[in-house]
Amino acid sequence: MPFDYANEYLRRIKADKTPGTVGHAVVPHLRCAKGLTISLQASRTHYCEPKSDTGPWTHVEVMSPKVVLRSLMPYREARDSNLYMRVPVDAINRLITHHGGIVEPIIVLPPPKTPGVFPKKK
Repeated sequence: MPFDYANEYLRRIKADKTPGTVGHAVVPHLRCAKGLTISLQASRTHYCEPKSDTGPWTHVEVMSPKVVLRSLMPYREARDSNLYMRVPVDAINRLITHHGGIVEPIIVLPPPKTPGVFPKKK
């Protein structure tokens, strides 16, 4: 079974929030080793399933500020939009794996407890 980057990233980022901001707060963009930057969101106010602030999620909301994500076209909000709604976590995990894994959340996290979750850029 492939690693669940999406749920692990969201869990760690949300756990790192200051008390009172956990939940529907927007989490920082993530960057993959091959340069892809995306916004990965899930909460009671995002296009995700289940509509929960704590997860785990089966579907998440994704925004790609710079590129069209062809593999996610079926979930695109509109032709001219960079928002992808209710994207299956498996599809996001394949996308992240294809782009070399997560190398940089925009905020600094403590070292991962699971080796290889946020692999170093080579």
